[in-house]
Amino acid sequence: AGALAVLGEDGAGGAGMTPAGAMPASVTPPRGWVGTANHRTLPAGYAHAYSTYFAASWRYRRMQELLDGTGVLSPADHWGFMRDVLNPLARGVAPLMVAAFPTDPPLAPLADELRRWDYRDDPDAAAPTIFQATWRAFARLTIGDELGEELTARVLENSYFWHERLVRLSADPGNAWFDDVGTPARESRDDRLRAAGRAAAAELGELLGGAPADW
Repeated sequence: AGALAVLGEDGAGGAGMTPAGAMPASVTPPRGWVGTANHRTLPAGYAHAYSTYFAASWRYRRMQELLDGTGVLSPADHWGFMRDVLNPLARGVAPLMVAAFPTDPPLAPLADELRRWDYRDDPDAAAPTIFQATWRAFARLTIGDELGEELTARVLENSYFWHERLVRLSADPGNAWFDDVGTPARESRDDRLRAAGRAAAAELGELLGGAPADW
């Protein structure tokens, strides 16, 4: 079910039933497998109202990496895939943090942990904790000045609505969303990342104490 109403031309919320034959489906595809991670599976230009509520595509992208190919996969391979903890989101975003942090000396230890990370969410590693705390703070700082505290909290409580959007914004370092409307300066993506790193360091230092390598 969609999280947001889809209005028809007459303003009504319902636009009729989608014909069964038009529902998105894939049967015995040439690639040899089908998969879903609650992401958007609709083809480009899909003609019917379907949903506005989809997960980010990272888990499905990882499925593609693991399952596509010409080799024969064994039951042991598939069992390993069920335990796979590589984080494709972090693989794309953490290098931005690594590049931004060293210009702020207190953040250099965080950058060191992220630089050495293999992007696997190992619960005994510090880097995944640093990444997730920074990512959440980055999202809050990016939209908070425009949306206000209450609406920002409502947006951030559901990652379906913001994860991929924020990644797309991050490809544009000078995007207006990164500017803090409460200051006269024009902040950039990297300014926001550094502020997010400082917020993450304060949060994790209070919760976990010690040096970043121990978080």
